[in-house]
Amino acid sequence: MNIFEYFRDDDKRVKELAAEIVEHYADWPQDRVFESVKRLIEAVQKHMTRVETLLLTRFNENDPEMESVMARWNTKKAEIKEIIDGLVMIHVDEPGFEDTLMRLSKLIDNLARFDKEELYPKVEECASEKDLSTMNKNFQTEMQR
Repeated sequence: MNIFEYFRDDDKRVKELAAEIVEHYADWPQDRVFESVKRLIEAVQKHMTRVETLLLTRFNENDPEMESVMARWNTKKAEIKEIIDGLVMIHVDEPGFEDTLMRLSKLIDNLARFDKEELYPKVEECASEKDLSTMNKNFQTEMQR
């Protein structure tokens, strides 16, 4: 599995986890919702960190070819972090928790779509063969941890 296949699968996994929690929010006991949301937050944070450390370290917002896509990715990341910060401040049975959870799920869905349609193709286009080789090598090392 190469790095881009992994990230596409990971986007899908995180998106499905969020959708499942939203779908079953009213049916599941509060402790299951809490634990599931905790796993979701960990998964999305880990995903975003891995994208940054394994895919985007070669690029920055001043890179002419990547400038626009990097700026949009950073905006999406910041929106997700802001919602997560708000979500952890609300108890699972408080008003607003479900709405905040649904907003997080939509942001995760939007990030996954953006990653698949814009970010990953742009990284593949702009990265040199050496960069791609290094990314895949770093990815393999990370996956062995």
